[in-house]
Amino acid sequence: MRKTQKQNARSKYKPLITAFACHETQSAKETVYFANPGPDGKFNPDYYFHWADYNNEPINEWDKVASTLLSIPMAHQLIGFYTVADDSDGVLKVMRSYQYFAASAISDKVSKTKWEAGNQLGGYVWHTTGSGKTMTSFKSAQLIASSKDADKVIFLMDRIELGTQSLKEYRGFADENESVQATENTGVLITKLKSTDPADTLIVTSIQKMSNIKDEAGGLKASDIEYINGKRIVFIVDEAHRSTFGDMLITIKTTFPKAIFFGFTGTPIQDENQKKKNTTTTVFGNELHRYSIADGIRDKNVLGFDPYKVLTFKDKDVRKVVALEKAKAQTEEEAISDPIKSKVYYKYMDAGQVGMVGHFDSKGDYIKGIEDYIPNVQYQTEEHTTTVVKDILENWVTLSHNSKFHAIFATSSIPEAINYYRMIKEMKPELKVTALFDPNIDNGGGVAFKEAGLVEIIEDYNERYGQDFTIPTFANTNTLVQCEANNVYIINIFRS
Repeated sequence: MRKTQKQNARSKYKPLITAFACHETQSAKETVYFANPGPDGKFNPDYYFHWADYNNEPINEWDKVASTLLSIPMAHQLIGFYTVADDSDGVLKVMRSYQYFAASAISDKVSKTKWEAGNQLGGYVWHTTGSGKTMTSFKSAQLIASSKDADKVIFLMDRIELGTQSLKEYRGFADENESVQATENTGVLITKLKSTDPADTLIVTSIQKMSNIKDEAGGLKASDIEYINGKRIVFIVDEAHRSTFGDMLITIKTTFPKAIFFGFTGTPIQDENQKKKNTTTTVFGNELHRYSIADGIRDKNVLGFDPYKVLTFKDKDVRKVVALEKAKAQTEEEAISDPIKSKVYYKYMDAGQVGMVGHFDSKGDYIKGIEDYIPNVQYQTEEHTTTVVKDILENWVTLSHNSKFHAIFATSSIPEAINYYRMIKEMKPELKVTALFDPNIDNGGGVAFKEAGLVEIIEDYNERYGQDFTIPTFANTNTLVQCEANNVYIINIFRS
């Protein structure tokens, strides 16, 4: 790497260095590849990557590197099709191996699609948050458009603000001869769907806007629908674990019965947390590629965790509760005095027989631990929530560098977010805190409770910042909070 940098610094080598879009260098221990440094001549270590196989296992051995990364046509494909000149920072970026596998899987799927069959299940890509899903989804669309295997590729976003951000990124990735179209309103969306102009091939819009086109006054006519459905349409759905499981996606699928759908998600919906009896697989099809958070942390593409444990309950107390429940006894005395109950009780009290945490055995079977038997209701108790808030407040000055940094506190439900908001406000009123969640989703706790909490949060925000937001304008509050609230965000993470 240093040798390449030195050669690039010498003027006589610059024409040779800049002639290549991608470089590879090897040591005794590892092999990395990286893009052309660009006009400034500086190689960015953040964009040195290890090539890996489909299962994300890094490849460093010279013979394996030669037969995979450097093979023909792989080397030609990587340079010709899997590099992105990002206008946002002026850096030429070569895709990572997992991005290559995902994008090529999608483009291959589209190339083999029998459009008249009406099979809408394209598949989904499970790539962890922070791994570059936006670039991967754009490259997938770009490959489809350039191959002319589809007439329209539509990036479907769940939120307006996310769509705006993604539109900016997509336009930064696009080549000079490409155009990424926005959809300011439903009328514009309909026009671009009907258009035969190649410049209208790549479209960014929201799932809400796309689902509403049939209901728009003066919008789609029967002839319009028939005409659009004559086109080969690909939907690429961002954040596919979110509201895509509601009626909106069903409406879109019904409106465009021949279209094929692909999903990108960092947290797919599986059987154990299915929504309305659906999973990511039933909605989008089979998994096309996976890049887990463990892969991302190992490759340093995603920041790792620095967890520390604060005991809300003592391990022995939790173990005793589970042991009594399994023994079907009310007290220790009752459990011990009965031979059958006693055997069960002591099994769960013995850490050698039942650990606190579950694990996989040598056969790959999951062995439950004490924590697997604890109901989630424990996390709603006053003892637990108070301990959590006290820990946040006691460590706030140190961990935030005296409020120099923000903090995000994720909850599992809207009611939980509201409760924590109220507790932090009560215990430390001078701390700037707000709560962010989707006002249109009720995942437990009742509508009345959620609305009362939302009103309280908005009123507190208005008083602190001199605003006049109401529930109908709550979406705008979400945007402004990111700029003005400088301490704690309590965010509901929807998993059920």
